[in-house]
Amino acid sequence: MLETYSYSTKLKWLLGGSIIFTFAAYQLAFAKTIHLYSKQQELTQQLAQSQTVEQDIANLQRTFQAQQSAQQKDFDEEWIFEVFTMLCRDNDMVIMGLERAERYLHEQHEVITNKVVLEGNFANALRVMDAVEHEFRLGMVVAAQFDKRRNRETKQNELVTIFYLRNIQPLDNEKSN
Repeated sequence: MLETYSYSTKLKWLLGGSIIFTFAAYQLAFAKTIHLYSKQQELTQQLAQSQTVEQDIANLQRTFQAQQSAQQKDFDEEWIFEVFTMLCRDNDMVIMGLERAERYLHEQHEVITNKVVLEGNFANALRVMDAVEHEFRLGMVVAAQFDKRRNRETKQNELVTIFYLRNIQPLDNEKSN
């Protein structure tokens, strides 16, 4: 049948057949593959969100417990130590020092300053400071110092973070009013 046609006519038939074949292949296979790929991407995104939901719930519970504890307790050194222990455990930090609070009386307020020394990486140190100040509301971070030191035993660099946490509380006679 095609022997009687010229090359240009055969080429037109070939192009038309390839267009019809491409359309049929798209309808039968490619459209389903594209749909399945987009569905898989959507499910992967939902799975990632569901995995972070557990961590978000744990953070919210921790914040809620801290706020309840803050309402029930005064600015207590044992409570501060518990909070720092929990935060350092969650952020792979090590508490190198938590000195006794320095207390000053200023007019009708008591100014309480704690010196905290942590060891770990920079990002985790910032997370701990942010959580102390904003989540747990232990006070305000008034100064921070970052020291990079060389450990001669392990021959590795270590980052030591020193920061001061200040809390201002009214004196007891104001609390009773």
